[in-house]
Amino acid sequence: PIIADWRPDVIVSETAMWGPILVLSESGRTPVAIMSTLLGCLTPGADAPPAGFGMAPPRTAGARLVAGAINGMTEIAGRRLRARVNEIRANYGLPALDTSMNRFTGRLPLYLIGSLPELDYNRKDLPASVHYLGPMVWHPPAISTDPEWLGTIPTERPWVHVTESTLSYGDPFVLRAAAQGLAGLPMEVILTSGRQRSIADLNLGDLAQNIHTADWINHDALLPRCAAMVTTGGAGTLMSALRAGVPLVVVPTTWDKPDNARRIVDAGVGIRLPAKRCTPAGLRAAVGEVISKPRYRANALSLAQRLAAAPGPAHAAELLEELAPASVTMAN
Repeated sequence: PIIADWRPDVIVSETAMWGPILVLSESGRTPVAIMSTLLGCLTPGADAPPAGFGMAPPRTAGARLVAGAINGMTEIAGRRLRARVNEIRANYGLPALDTSMNRFTGRLPLYLIGSLPELDYNRKDLPASVHYLGPMVWHPPAISTDPEWLGTIPTERPWVHVTESTLSYGDPFVLRAAAQGLAGLPMEVILTSGRQRSIADLNLGDLAQNIHTADWINHDALLPRCAAMVTTGGAGTLMSALRAGVPLVVVPTTWDKPDNARRIVDAGVGIRLPAKRCTPAGLRAAVGEVISKPRYRANALSLAQRLAAAPGPAHAAELLEELAPASVTMAN
């Protein structure tokens, strides 16, 4: 086994990797830390809505009752999964879990999140082990593949970037709605499909003069020039926009995206457009609102400043060093 051969001082696990969190954290002597790539903490609490539903945070007594009931039903629905987890734990001589998997994450000694409290409802109900670090991003060195025409787009009109997801393989309904609904408007629209598929294969039809397309463009080069961004709400894409101070229209689809959209709304840096309302007219109205109301841009710029001032990876390294056994820390 890798752990036996390599003998790490600390194990860092993503939230989706349950083995280290649910087994190794109690079966060995090596401390386990969580490093989350999500915008918020999965550990349930009174300040957070039930995960996965895109619900608003419960800030009234009635809303807390509803949230608590849904959390309870979710935990009941997950009993079969927890039973399987307990079988695995038993193989390592561990007792059965007395709580849900998500609640168990709050018991680990260190929970690192590449986000800010403002993007997680400013929760006050979390254990001291939870640390918000701001952006935890790294871009590999590469030759720029930005299209030459990017530098020729007029800058006197606002730029709007529209993208779906690097993992989106379904119907490109957001790109199609943008190509139709934003055509001919006083803005420059840059559509990207993601590297896994070609924009030419998406059958977007005849494009207006203000619609520009590419398979992929470096966000660090593009987003600082944009007045708004339309996306399905992946955490990495949202963080790229927020680092650049760009307000958002989020059309949430699957996975963590409904919750991400709600966080964007709660932070005041964008609006949520349900997928069923992402028609050409619906998207045109949403983009118009974000661009025309200065508060979205002001809030996004303010959040960008806080993201830039966040402690980031350096502080993550410090916290991990503190978690390592004292004998290791002293030896180094």
